[in-house]
Amino acid sequence: MPARAASAADAGKEAAGRTVRPSPRREGKVCHVSEAVEALFARLGRPRQGRLNMLWRQWDELLGEDIALLGRPLGQKDGVLCIGADDAAALQELALRGEEILEKANAFMQEDVFREVSARLTQGRTDLSGL
Repeated sequence: MPARAASAADAGKEAAGRTVRPSPRREGKVCHVSEAVEALFARLGRPRQGRLNMLWRQWDELLGEDIALLGRPLGQKDGVLCIGADDAAALQELALRGEEILEKANAFMQEDVFREVSARLTQGRTDLSGL
């Protein structure tokens, strides 16, 4: 019976006329999915994208509850980190804490990706932290 299971597994590996073999670098190693995503984006020529996705998902933990309650990440473009707030009071507080937000976000990115924080009213925009 074990011989049949092995031959069925081999047949699956031979699908489409090619043998699927694990990469010699990764064989037997287990990594966190975030590391795998980062490696994938690096191979695709977009090394920062993996870190950005992790920044959006870990927004609350990285920036702290007090900042996370004020605003949610909307995106980034040309070094500007865009944060959405629900009201004018939160906009003001985000503006006052802009340097702190920049420091924490750039520290997480492990390089100076952001040079400025732009806070705006969400007005129904979907934030990136839930993706």
